[in-house]
Amino acid sequence: MLAEGCPNKFYMERLAETKAPREPQGPAAAAGSSFDAHIKAHLAKELGLESKIRDVMLKEDESRAKYDSLLDLLFYSSVEEPLWGEVKNFGAETARWYKSIPFVKETKWAGLEEHFNYTILTHSVPLYMKLDASVNIGQTTVPFDWKVKGYGSTNGASPSPGYMYLYDNTKGIVSGAHDLWHSDISMDSIDARWAAQLATYGWGLGRPIGSPFQAVIDCLVYRPTGWRVARYIGWITQSFQKELVRRYSFIWEAIQNGSYTKGLIDDIVMVEYMAKSESWWG
Repeated sequence: MLAEGCPNKFYMERLAETKAPREPQGPAAAAGSSFDAHIKAHLAKELGLESKIRDVMLKEDESRAKYDSLLDLLFYSSVEEPLWGEVKNFGAETARWYKSIPFVKETKWAGLEEHFNYTILTHSVPLYMKLDASVNIGQTTVPFDWKVKGYGSTNGASPSPGYMYLYDNTKGIVSGAHDLWHSDISMDSIDARWAAQLATYGWGLGRPIGSPFQAVIDCLVYRPTGWRVARYIGWITQSFQKELVRRYSFIWEAIQNGSYTKGLIDDIVMVEYMAKSESWWG
């Protein structure tokens, strides 16, 4: 999406010889990372995956070996230092009540923090997967992701339509499905960005390209009176996968043959200016 919508920003962050520095982490992203760290540390202990996850993360960055606990390794690797104090307690408290939700307790967790390099073989497009978690639906392992929405907002947020379950932490109850939910609902009809992410992760888990599979999102939604958790289970359809492969292939080919960079402004100063002014995922 960045490559399609903000080519100058994509160039500066991913292709330029001297890459642009990462933008500072915002409080909302830090809050999501804090929750991720706490819930993954809890689930890793339950699933006996602590050593495996530590090995994966230390292989990527040996400097992380200074952290004794998996929680510290996950938290300090994903939350930037200026926000440590603001969000650490949020992550701990949110994970505490999240893991008590009935549909969370019934989830059949399969894996956590799965990192893979792989290729869409017939199209020669190299991809990288950094998957939060995977779950089993029946006999099939499918991708799972957590989202945090509305943190730091004065007015809060509302869950996207199409959820299967909705939990309200102020009432401690689970309500039924949204009116738009049905057993054949597609993930892209709920959120096309989620669907693109989960389709890519599904291929990394071994789901054949073009073969429909389900994927799961738990979205933590803030509102001034408390938090709600919406669970989405939607299909990654054949048509959506084929279109996503086409988009990946088009961008990769354009990068390989040089046409992508030829379409940018020639003056590198102007490229940097345009990159700063482009918005994406708006």
